[in-house]
Amino acid sequence: MAATSFNTFTTAGNRGKPPKKKQTEKAVRMSQNELLDALNACFRDYRYNSLKALKQRLRQPEVFIKSSLESIATLVRSGPFNGNYRLNPEHEQLLNIGHETKDQAADEASLDEYDEEDDDDDEADFEDVKMTED
Repeated sequence: MAATSFNTFTTAGNRGKPPKKKQTEKAVRMSQNELLDALNACFRDYRYNSLKALKQRLRQPEVFIKSSLESIATLVRSGPFNGNYRLNPEHEQLLNIGHETKDQAADEASLDEYDEEDDDDDEADFEDVKMTED
């Protein structure tokens, strides 16, 4: 009798847990050169970029972005842009980043602009047409 109650005790714990969900939408890694080009484009728009903002814009794994960032940018550890990345001076010169680059950090709110710009290309423009009855 004691063995049967113990047997139900061990299996009862597994019944209440939901099954693990499979990840259906994984980010496919782009090539290293494509990632560096995309990072350069991000730094042309904003001089300072957080890892979270880059991950949201590029839709790439965080570790992959971070490994590429280490070769071209440095992490700002103090000041108003603490926790953001900035291109190394030699990379800024290579890209000819000048005054058109915003001296502010890219944040999630500013990244909504990119999402909206991408969506505009997919939508067709429709005119308002008056309907008349025959």
